Amino acid sequence: MVTVRVSVTEQRNASYDLVIGRGVLAELPARVATACPADRYAVITDSHVAPLFGEPVVTGLRSQALYAELFEFPAGEWNKTRETWAALSDRMLARQFGRDAAVIALGGGVVGDVAG
Repeated sequence: MVTVRVSVTEQRNASYDLVIGRGVLAELPARVATACPADRYAVITDSHVAPLFGEPVVTGLRSQALYAELFEFPAGEWNKTRETWAALSDRMLARQFGRDAAVIALGGGVVGDVAG
């Protein structure tokens, strides 16, 4: 595996590490627990990524005694709306995800925008 430091100079403390390589998924739970301790983890993804990586990520987090749930929304740029965000927020609140929770955006593009 290779770790690349992404330096964000426009914002203080916004730089982050990007880990690339085989076995990253297996290391994710430990990395998440260390980098972002929380009572609950909301894994947000779309309908394209969920079947591939949704359950493995949630199962991995749970294997480390971390409480995690998967929240999926339909894939597509047209779903980058306030309505999609509100529906996800309502579902998270209904499942008791509050200020003590962390959000994991599983995917890029629209997923990152909606989860962020």
